Amino acid sequence: MSSIINSVDDFEQLFSDHYSKLCAAADAVVKNEEEAEDLVQNFFIKVWTSRDTIKITFSFQAYAHKAIYLQALNHLRSKARAMELVDLQGAEELAGEYIDDASLIEKESAYKLLLDEIEVAISSLPAKSQQIFRMAHYQKMKHLLIADELGISVNTVKVQMSRAYKEIRKRLKTKDIPYFIIFFYPTLF
Repeated sequence: MSSIINSVDDFEQLFSDHYSKLCAAADAVVKNEEEAEDLVQNFFIKVWTSRDTIKITFSFQAYAHKAIYLQALNHLRSKARAMELVDLQGAEELAGEYIDDASLIEKESAYKLLLDEIEVAISSLPAKSQQIFRMAHYQKMKHLLIADELGISVNTVKVQMSRAYKEIRKRLKTKDIPYFIIFFYPTLF
């Protein structure tokens, strides 16, 4: 397949044909015009720097819209993680003003008990399931990476995760702990 960008003129034509539409698409996701423009500009920089190796199987427009959409989602995820950290710091400062020591100690105690129950549920899993679950939740590893590292198939990872969730759900249900809390467990530290 030949490159879609054979000259600076080709690149400039792609840029002028698609820039405003891609900005609008990115803005629809990130809801911030400047951030949308940054994402699109970064996309075009990547297109230019990889012009010799880029492989587009359909149209440039479809490729570009999909790439911008995925970049916008990744941008929102990164922004959300940063906001979580800022919100936690701000919440701790505000909490200090409104929570008395006795209430704080009581909540910390309940929180530690909850973490202990979750850890007991995870520890009750078979060794391989535990390992896969901890890699996915603590280390935030994707299924493909876990499979590669352990030398197993991605399907095996998915099956082990499904079994782990089922077992944890069963154990937490007997303790009257809402199952959805497990999704926040890695971020509770």
